[in-house]
Amino acid sequence: MKTLKSVFALVLAFTAQIAMAQYSGISDEEILLRKWRSYGHSFEDEQVIKRWLYEFDKNNYSSYSKNDFQLRSKMDQTKKSLAQRFSNLKSPAIFYYETNRNFGAYDFDKEKFAFKPFKNINLEATYNLFAPFSTQVNNMFFGVLKIVDLDFVDGIAMNKDKAERFYNKRLIKNSYGQDYNKRVYLKVYYTHSLNDNFPVNTKDGGLGYLKGSPALVQAFDDKDYSSFICEWWSPVLSNDIKQQLISNRIPREGYQNNAPIGGSPRLDNNAVWGLLYPYNNTFDSNKRLVRKVKKGNEYNHYRTEIGKTFFYSAGSQQKAVVILFSHSSDSGGDIFECHACHPEFDVATFIYSNGIWIKQRFIENWSGGSGSWGSPDKITLEYYNNKNCLKVSGSYGNHGRSVEYMSYYDIETLDKIASFEKEN
Repeated sequence: MKTLKSVFALVLAFTAQIAMAQYSGISDEEILLRKWRSYGHSFEDEQVIKRWLYEFDKNNYSSYSKNDFQLRSKMDQTKKSLAQRFSNLKSPAIFYYETNRNFGAYDFDKEKFAFKPFKNINLEATYNLFAPFSTQVNNMFFGVLKIVDLDFVDGIAMNKDKAERFYNKRLIKNSYGQDYNKRVYLKVYYTHSLNDNFPVNTKDGGLGYLKGSPALVQAFDDKDYSSFICEWWSPVLSNDIKQQLISNRIPREGYQNNAPIGGSPRLDNNAVWGLLYPYNNTFDSNKRLVRKVKKGNEYNHYRTEIGKTFFYSAGSQQKAVVILFSHSSDSGGDIFECHACHPEFDVATFIYSNGIWIKQRFIENWSGGSGSWGSPDKITLEYYNNKNCLKVSGSYGNHGRSVEYMSYYDIETLDKIASFEKEN
């Protein structure tokens, strides 16, 4: 049991690290290090190390720059630090950039506000033209990261009623009259790979341009980035980067709430019901499907709801997995909520093909489902062991014992690939 606990603790730590990972904006230092690494520049030259201290230790540089011994000690420390940072540069790495733009008029036919904010974004590293170093050294301290191909950010889609509320709350009244604030705040998530740069003349240190590839752009109503409006995914985003962002809880539209990625349309609940239960359209007041299923010589009563919808890519195919929760009930619809009672998990897989969603597989009462007191355990989509997985996690207590558990299932086969328990 000790080994199992240790393994479980490691998995928990790894999972927490993924869930809580925070991306950041790129710093001038990071741009320069990536430029040097990408274009094969060396920082071994003493003048380069001095220039680094001159630029990034401004407050202290003058206090030791005239003392050869102190300067040497500082340069040696910096050289070791840069070497470590140089070798630890991630590729690809994910960053974000914050900016703001104004939207335009509302198109009542297309039901969206005009919004085509940019094509490219240039991020420049610090460059002090008057630094007391040679042109060649100074050129090494100029870098530009250009985020390109942002044309997919096009329009803020809202139905008419929502758009009117959104617009009206932006009314500004002052001594000059009234107007409407059309500014929205954007977070642009992008990647940089060390081998993905613009070909440039690198003579005299090179004014290298790094290429940033956009992944996800999010719009917010406020400068604190707390009131989410909408988001746009890059149509050419790799599945690996997409999954990293999803695992880090970056998407706000709800990757688990009918928000497909890559251009396929939404798989709405009405379509799911029609594909899975085409001859049953009886719902209770909680919008749960009323079902009566014969098992053996008896009939079981269920109230079935759509719990989670997960979208993912399998090669070039866009897929969706829908998890339904079928609650056992009496004939009047009251749900059974005993300690050992939990809804059955029904798992449906859909493929997007030729412009429509097609049912690929439907498993009722899937064996991976669990829960208690009438409620299902938590189920999420996570990347584990190089696979897209359904993760089912929960806990139970008995006779003073409390146990947490989690299991991972390959989303394609639904085979269990790992299971862990931890006794508290």
